[in-house]
Amino acid sequence: MRDIFYPTLTGNFLVAVRICYRKDSENVYEWRCSKCSEDEELWPAGSIIGRKQRAAAFQICGCSLRPSFTRAQKVILARRKAFESGFEFLDFEDGKRQYCVLKCKEHGLWNTTSYKRLMAGAGCRKCAQCKHGSLRIYPETFYIERLKEKLKRSNFTYQKRLGDYLGARSEIVLHCSLHGEFKGTYHYAYLGASSCRGCANRGYNSKIRGTLYLIKSDCGAYLKVGITNKLDNRLRDLKRSSPFSFELISKWSAGGRDVLDQEKAFHSSFESAGFRGFPGSTEWLKADPAIVERFSLLPGALSTPDSPFADALAALG
Repeated sequence: MRDIFYPTLTGNFLVAVRICYRKDSENVYEWRCSKCSEDEELWPAGSIIGRKQRAAAFQICGCSLRPSFTRAQKVILARRKAFESGFEFLDFEDGKRQYCVLKCKEHGLWNTTSYKRLMAGAGCRKCAQCKHGSLRIYPETFYIERLKEKLKRSNFTYQKRLGDYLGARSEIVLHCSLHGEFKGTYHYAYLGASSCRGCANRGYNSKIRGTLYLIKSDCGAYLKVGITNKLDNRLRDLKRSSPFSFELISKWSAGGRDVLDQEKAFHSSFESAGFRGFPGSTEWLKADPAIVERFSLLPGALSTPDSPFADALAALG
């Protein structure tokens, strides 16, 4: 087999070891990374699999900007991180955010830390409280009154505390007059760091009106069906982070939950493009005229002047 290798984003190299099988008239290779493959527990032999185009464009190992780790790999990483911090990782709880079940030798089990927060260095709250025991912890009424005074000139109001009282780090519930309840802490809410997701520029809030959008890659091989509460902001972010150019074909606005259900229906009915490694990558689909036709049937769907439905269908054949 002719030597095939690509440089990774971290200055290492992906080298093709062998051809595993053929798919869609293309070879699928087993790769070895000069850095990642040294960690045989996290990347055992045969775990880095992909086609040449995928390896060259998106990186298929831990050298990616946003590695797509499997659940088993996340367990390994979480166990190592917890051990470094002096406690034990047991497993993941069920749920989208993958909360961790952790055990502290002194304070027992807790499951309020997500995988992302764990990898960022979060640990046992009670240990942190003991570590900073020399700091004065004020009565809860002090934090409540101070926070209420701070929120007088905003859309937010204080509702209640969740869980045990941990001073400024206590988890609380706030209410946004526009979008409903969200969580924070006394400390971060006072600083303004705890914010309503619906008021933010990023993320999707199904409680408010949303937009389903359809965009086409310049090469015409891929279509993206996504959702947002703020279309202009979303398109601007995608143009900044996507590895190829695209154009907006159509948009459809409705209630937040209806828009979310329609997006799920599209992604369950059509084949994914298989992209990873950049924002919105999982929402790209392989181009299919049926996607455009189905989108045009949504009541009130608007095609853009530059790329109406008829032109989009003609471009896709």
